[in-house]
Amino acid sequence: MVLVTSGTISVAISSSIIGLFTFLLFLSGYVLQQQSVRNIKAALPRYTPTTTPTSVATISPEPGRQREDGFANDKGNMFAPQGLKDTGPFDILPNYKLDSQQVPIGSSIDINLANRQAYLQVLSKPSAADICSTLLLAKILASNSTLATDRIIIYPESWDMSSPTANIAAALRILRTSSKRYNVILHAIDMSDPRDRHPSITRLLKRASAKLQTYGRILYLRAPGVAVDTGKLDRLMNIPEKDDLASEASSPSPWWRLLFDRHMKNRVRTWIPTELTVINADLPPAVLITSKYLRPGILSRRTHVLGSSIRSNHVNSVMGVLDGYKDGARQKEPAYVYFEKN
Repeated sequence: MVLVTSGTISVAISSSIIGLFTFLLFLSGYVLQQQSVRNIKAALPRYTPTTTPTSVATISPEPGRQREDGFANDKGNMFAPQGLKDTGPFDILPNYKLDSQQVPIGSSIDINLANRQAYLQVLSKPSAADICSTLLLAKILASNSTLATDRIIIYPESWDMSSPTANIAAALRILRTSSKRYNVILHAIDMSDPRDRHPSITRLLKRASAKLQTYGRILYLRAPGVAVDTGKLDRLMNIPEKDDLASEASSPSPWWRLLFDRHMKNRVRTWIPTELTVINADLPPAVLITSKYLRPGILSRRTHVLGSSIRSNHVNSVMGVLDGYKDGARQKEPAYVYFEKN
């Protein structure tokens, strides 16, 4: 039997208090050290300015790994925008050389990117129906959208010079005539480079990248398609970055990363950051491109796709919508419905 005296209790309590304060002091020092390291990294320039930008290596996820967005990783990262160096791992342009399209760093860049938004559609194959579909979407958005956005349509410049058919020539005339009325910005892209003999959506987007640098948010929608709920589309465009978009700058310290990752794993996110490549000729049905001006010569740009668990509730194909009604249950209407092509 051990006799416990008041002196023994005092020693035990004193030792416990000293141990607790020692642990708290160590923990505080560790947290302060991590904050200091992050502040020093943020203060140091990440790139050395040059007169001609060079491609910046991007951080690729593990090859073949399936992501939350439902798209498998491919080789061939898309590289930084023309004239600017991208600061993050997710870029929007195909991975081959810029050639003569390089521009001086910091030229023609508006620092008020967050105030500029646009809906984007890209036409790569000659189709009068597709052209008319993009015009119809622009008309619906102009009449019903509550956001101050531009409507951008990109197509090969060769269509203006020599239209493949009379129907396409007529559709282009209607599109140009109606562009001012519906606030449509048309970009005819030069695709005369031998590598662009067969224009694809991703290659057209690459060639048009310099024309899209002044927008904070661009929502790409696959054509042809129709807007079912413009309010829902506007909300997709306007989702706060702090709530649904991944932000490299706001990443937690290593001490909290385990808890943060566990929380994010269980959270259903609307937009998932992803890496798009030139290997695929087409883009996902909906892509949100966000840009953030950091300082002269540095533009942070991210691409996001809809999370696989909620994709059909926002952007869906015609067949996907019809399949949802097979069981007779009432389904949520998507914001945008696109038409599949054979």
